[in-house]
Amino acid sequence: MTVFGLLRRSEGSLSEAGVEYPDFDAAQLVMFALGLSKDRLLLSYPDPVGEDDVRKCGELVSRRSDGEPLQYILGSWEFYGLQFFVGPGVLVPRQETEHLVSAALEHIEKNGLAAPLVWDLCAGSGAVGLSVAKNAPGASVVLFEKYPEAAAWCEKSRAFLGINNARTVIRDVTEPFPDGLGTPDVLVSNPPYVRSANVALLGADTAFEPTQAFDGGDDGLFFYRAIADGCISRMRRGSFAAFECDDWQAPAVMELMANCGFSDFSDRPCPGGEDVHIVGGVRTG
Repeated sequence: MTVFGLLRRSEGSLSEAGVEYPDFDAAQLVMFALGLSKDRLLLSYPDPVGEDDVRKCGELVSRRSDGEPLQYILGSWEFYGLQFFVGPGVLVPRQETEHLVSAALEHIEKNGLAAPLVWDLCAGSGAVGLSVAKNAPGASVVLFEKYPEAAAWCEKSRAFLGINNARTVIRDVTEPFPDGLGTPDVLVSNPPYVRSANVALLGADTAFEPTQAFDGGDDGLFFYRAIADGCISRMRRGSFAAFECDDWQAPAVMELMANCGFSDFSDRPCPGGEDVHIVGGVRTG
């Protein structure tokens, strides 16, 4: 079998299994199995493939056909131009969440913050907070994550990326924050925001990801309320907070922030994410 033949067979199997983008996923799995770059894949089409590599690729395709996320199979995924390790126990970084990073970096640059303290709440893989740290080297970034398994992925990526201005703290963000942690100048969070009753309806592609990374309580707003009460209400004038949320949640999130003295709101729909918004605001009161 040639590389091209393996690619077409993999694509066919994924298509039959109902994978949404079988051509893309097949290419990713073939490249991973054979150790090929994207540029090298096309040039290798006529090359023969050994039986061991055919078997290895077949196993990967079977895992994807069973619904395991492509990112888990590959073990890493690109986010904001950086490579992050991902696997069981952590949410897969999604393209729309990159806009949360952009919101934080834009505020830091616009306001000339040379050494801001940045908090990333519900950090998960660390994609958001570590991307901010990498692109704002003067910042000190603290990533708060409740679950040690997810925090381990975060730390693995931090070490791989050589980021020295960030640290991970295992903490439930719904509990009170002690004074010793300081007060952030910038806060970002992509908390669980799916209504509990809707988590089971998310589809097969999310079945392998941790349920707690999606479940935002009965109305999907549990974590926003907790963060408003326990954290952003303590932030200083001029500080900035930004959240990812569903489009219908944006007015409620802004109301919670307004009750904590925030205004100058921005509400941005995220290209690449259906009905996903980034809501940001500055504390003025």
